[in-house]
Amino acid sequence: GRLSDRFGGARVTQWSTVVMIGAAIGVAWTIHQARTAPSPETWFAPFLGLILLLFVTTGVGNGSTFRMIPIIFPPAKAGPVLGWTSAIAAYGGFIIPKVFGAQIEAHQPEVALYGFAAFYVLCLAVNWWYYARRGAERTQCFFDQLGALQVDIVIDRVFAAFLQDLVNRRQCPGMYCPRYR
Repeated sequence: GRLSDRFGGARVTQWSTVVMIGAAIGVAWTIHQARTAPSPETWFAPFLGLILLLFVTTGVGNGSTFRMIPIIFPPAKAGPVLGWTSAIAAYGGFIIPKVFGAQIEAHQPEVALYGFAAFYVLCLAVNWWYYARRGAERTQCFFDQLGALQVDIVIDRVFAAFLQDLVNRRQCPGMYCPRYR
């Protein structure tokens, strides 16, 4: 958040994604090296440092992305888009462990990290094209091209359904649960 306030959300997102690409590839490389090394414990320190770097830059990228939303979208749309983005981001907590679990069972956890690095490259390109490059249409909202009213309705319905699902499953201890109203 503070870095984005000082240097701009697009720039911080861009650089944190670059570091995430390098860290993911570095973690995958250390896993491979540890697997083939006669004493794999020597690779623990580089692995730990790189995985922590990956986690930290993921948090920085998350904060800078959320910082960009109120700047990109008009005030009436920023709230629903923040909610929608939060709902989609929550799937990361489900997908990432599933991908790692599948690759660990296949005895190739580094493949998951290479896949994440490829995804980060895609994110880097999208962020650069739409927000970070000179002449990018930072204030042009993609949703405006689709029709603001229809998108607002879809976002509201999907987000409401997501919250209702959380309430029904009693998985949300926050203010959206009936017992906190």
